[in-house]
Amino acid sequence: MEGSSELDGVIWRNILGMAISFAIIVPFTQALSIYWQVFLLELDATPLIISLMYGVSSIVSAISMIYGGYLADRHGRKKLIAVFTFFTSLTFLAMYYATTWQEIFIIYILQGLMGIYSPAVDAIIADSAPVQKRGKAYSIIFLIPRIMAVGAPYIALMFVVRYGLVHGMRRLMILAFITCALAALIRAGFLRETLKERKAPRYSPAQYKYREVLNYVVKNIGGFLVFLVILMFTLGLIYLEQLYVLVYLRVDYEAWAYIIIMYMMITIALTIPSGMIVDRVGRRASLVASVVLAVISQAILDFAPIGGAKLHVAVSFILFAFANSLGFTAYLTMMADLLPHEQRGRAYAVLRILESAAGILGAIAGGLLYMLYPRLPFIAATILSILGLIVSIMLGETLPKRVSNHGGE
Repeated sequence: MEGSSELDGVIWRNILGMAISFAIIVPFTQALSIYWQVFLLELDATPLIISLMYGVSSIVSAISMIYGGYLADRHGRKKLIAVFTFFTSLTFLAMYYATTWQEIFIIYILQGLMGIYSPAVDAIIADSAPVQKRGKAYSIIFLIPRIMAVGAPYIALMFVVRYGLVHGMRRLMILAFITCALAALIRAGFLRETLKERKAPRYSPAQYKYREVLNYVVKNIGGFLVFLVILMFTLGLIYLEQLYVLVYLRVDYEAWAYIIIMYMMITIALTIPSGMIVDRVGRRASLVASVVLAVISQAILDFAPIGGAKLHVAVSFILFAFANSLGFTAYLTMMADLLPHEQRGRAYAVLRILESAAGILGAIAGGLLYMLYPRLPFIAATILSILGLIVSIMLGETLPKRVSNHGGE
């Protein structure tokens, strides 16, 4: 069909556009993350404050997603993505001029507000990923950014060694601002809208129909919700992993950078194979396998020796690279399979809010446990991961049976 060819063009244009824009953003935003927690520690923020910064920003992000999901389903995905990608770039510029952790805390909250366009990003990707090739589509979208991100740890190390921790990070903030602004321009010019019918604006929250979406989510994907909450709470618990490795275990900055590079390279090598496995073997089996690897990875890190932990950290991150590559693709594709097209923006907002709430509670709990004894949050995370494994085994398969040549989505 002629219309089908035109639709395919829009689909792959969006997939390529998101992949390219992510690829432009990640080198310097990822470089900022490599020593972010020790940078905040250098500005006199405590481990608990660092966790709270993440928590408060996530709360703001979760709240903004409520309206963002509504906007994505009512007015479209593209404009929301382009505008707020540019606003995100401005927060990196503001960080450059910040001199205290308190000022960065405020800017971090503003970055949380940029969560308003996260449901639109999720929705346009899900809309543009053909159901039978969804795993491969997600792999393509994230392959290029992962390749571009490989150099981020070395970039961060180079800037920190040359300019010092604080001044090196500030220079990275300027570069993050420039590349994020460029990504906004690409998204504005490259993406095509996937929401066919746009409705007139309504401003009453009662008209967003979130109750309807929430009812659908709770009724139809309850098991997935339980897994989601366990997963995000666990990731929140280990939020201070960078401090744990660099400050408590005393792994040096250079070794840390190269471990992260190794982790990224393995992730890249597994990106396409992971998508193929998820599409052929199934979402559930892939998810279960990833959680098993994550449990082993976490257990190795839990009891790594102080002052001689390089090998333990390296092995742990190698295993987690396998777990994350397979699990991330399975998780996203399973989520996309479960959500109806006409409600995806709001449904993603609901799920992201639940993710954020669980992650926030986990991070705060992790910060408190870290202050008591740095190993505690990581041991707790291992125990919770085992619970997550049990839940993942109980989930239903969401991969549709292959369609015939006479039918399809």
